[in-house]
Amino acid sequence: MIFESKKNAKYRYKLAIRDAANLFESRFDDELADSYLNKDFNTFWRLWKNKVHAKKPNISHVAGQSDDVGIAGAFAAHFSEPVIHTLSVPLCDVFSSANLQNGEIYKWFFNTQEVEQALCSLKFGKAVGADGISSEHL
Repeated sequence: MIFESKKNAKYRYKLAIRDAANLFESRFDDELADSYLNKDFNTFWRLWKNKVHAKKPNISHVAGQSDDVGIAGAFAAHFSEPVIHTLSVPLCDVFSSANLQNGEIYKWFFNTQEVEQALCSLKFGKAVGADGISSEHL
């Protein structure tokens, strides 16, 4: 009985190793090799990205929540509280010392389109910032 268990475990292990090797080999096919050999690097890198890089990480838990409604609620609760920054110099002193002409202060502000452009330019799979939010959350 122990011999049979050992034999079955060894067989399952060999099958798992073979399946893993086959899976690895199947990631790279002839089309990838042909594009490299033909020096068609645009096609090569496009195929490489499709085969090797993950499309978008799947965030499964945020603040202990795993469903969409719970995650949205956690974000709403977190961002409903005001953020108070303490500046070493009052903001009015910063603007007055900048020698701004009448109306130039509005160049310091940004609109929703600029925010959207900045969000779209964020890359996935990067480390979170000081606020603990990754680009996948946004």
